[in-house]
Amino acid sequence: MEKLKIGITEGNKDRTGYNLILTAFEEPVSLELSHPIIYGDKETAIQQRRILNLTTNFITIITNVTIPQIVKFCKYS
Repeated sequence: MEKLKIGITEGNKDRTGYNLILTAFEEPVSLELSHPIIYGDKETAIQQRRILNLTTNFITIITNVTIPQIVKFCKYS
């Protein structure tokens, strides 16, 4: 079965978005079922991961893209 691609934005700039995103994908089962694509600031994600003492791994795959481009990528790739 192909993994479901999920596009997620960082949400509020008060960083509550990364709290939810990183915590949710800390659980291995969430990555078995889906392939999350997070649109947001990498440095903020790294900072929040450190503050929350999480080990969630991520890599930067694309930069300088718009939300419609991400939606198209998620839908057709």
